[in-house]
Amino acid sequence: MDKYIIPSKSKNHMGLVIAICLFLVLDCSILGINYYITVQVEKDAQAINISGRQRMLSQRLTKVLLLLEQDGANRAVNLTELEHVYNLFSSTLSAFERGGIVMGGDSKEYKFDAVDDAYVTKYIREARQYFDPIAIPVRKLILGNFSENRLKQALVVAKQNNLNILALMNKLTYRMEQLSQKKTASLRWIQTIAFIFAIINFMIIISMYQKRSKQAEMQVDNFLNLVDSAAASLIVMDAQRNIILANRMSQELFGYERKVFSRLHESDLFKKAGDEYFAVSRDGSSFRAEIVERRFTIHESEFIILTVNDISPYTDAQEHLAYLANHDALTGLVNRRALFDRLDLEILHARRAGSLLGIFFLDLNDFKPVNDNLGHGTGDQILRQLGVRLSLTLRETDTVARYGGDEFVVIVTGLNQEREIAKCRASLDRIFDEPFLCEGHQIQLSCSIGQAQYPSDAESAGELIELADKRMYAVKPVKTG
Repeated sequence: MDKYIIPSKSKNHMGLVIAICLFLVLDCSILGINYYITVQVEKDAQAINISGRQRMLSQRLTKVLLLLEQDGANRAVNLTELEHVYNLFSSTLSAFERGGIVMGGDSKEYKFDAVDDAYVTKYIREARQYFDPIAIPVRKLILGNFSENRLKQALVVAKQNNLNILALMNKLTYRMEQLSQKKTASLRWIQTIAFIFAIINFMIIISMYQKRSKQAEMQVDNFLNLVDSAAASLIVMDAQRNIILANRMSQELFGYERKVFSRLHESDLFKKAGDEYFAVSRDGSSFRAEIVERRFTIHESEFIILTVNDISPYTDAQEHLAYLANHDALTGLVNRRALFDRLDLEILHARRAGSLLGIFFLDLNDFKPVNDNLGHGTGDQILRQLGVRLSLTLRETDTVARYGGDEFVVIVTGLNQEREIAKCRASLDRIFDEPFLCEGHQIQLSCSIGQAQYPSDAESAGELIELADKRMYAVKPVKTG
């Protein structure tokens, strides 16, 4: 049907003008809220990345102190690394309390707002209680007051407090994720309320049109001019859910011309999958849709108006946020936080099945000279290539995680005999037979591997990781000055 007559009349033109203006203001407000949500999601992702990096920095600080103790020949280089790690960790803690400029994972500076949350404040204060005893001797080492006793003091305190700091930084990351989800949920509620007010106001406009047009008939194009002024996709249907008209935003969103809409049914545009609605465009593509439905009556005839909002950008942003919280940004592998969750789950599976589970802790040998001589870009390429090699060597049911720096952890599941673990170990060793190719360089590296297995070595995730780590350091070659 090309034309649909809506009779209406009104005695108060000024009221109608005010209602239309209010409707447009509400639509603009909805657009502003959409933009604000996008900005907040980006800021929250940055905050979660920075809090997650603190976990890696706490481990890196202890590792640099170990290198200072073992590698006297490169003391100046290691002290420079120690100063960088200490300053980055300390400044980031301060930023969570007071705000400031923070160095991001891409080596760029970002303005970071202080986090006003009781739990975050508590975690930061507790972290400082463990970090300050480390900071005192570390600052003296950085300022040039180097001594073996001061280094040993710093290393002892770092080993004692490192796990506590790591646990607090895990809590901090989880809390930042919670705050992000609450903030996004609150903003979506505000957005929904704004949509509801816009629809109510739209219904008021329709009611005023109904009163106004008692004196003369109005064709659908006049009504469509009002609908077209909306900044949202609006579709009007009859009681049988046949589409009568759609505004310009709907035409752009679905790719149909106005006349084509009048030949369509609601089922031609929307499909439901579980609890989600998907809108289907003319070219067959689909997107997640949020649909707000309102009913109204004109001269005892019932009509339905749908407000359609493409929410794919927001759901994609949430999925990306969850991915960042559980994956390493450089290699795309599972990160340390997700590793422990995955290992706890695999231990439960192995316990029920009565099977074996192998843990391998890998640390590259002489990786630091690669960064020093060829640059961190080359080092990053090697880490990414190693992640790919590990993933291709293992089964899809196994797990490869980047533990931090040049350390990786492999979980091998569903094993029945110990010789299968030895076979996996041999496969990991063969990964390093071929050199890594980076920007024309052939770089031959080796790796120290520590091994533990469930249930013979330990029965908890933390104990298995700790044992594999210790065994890795036991076999790691020690440099001599």
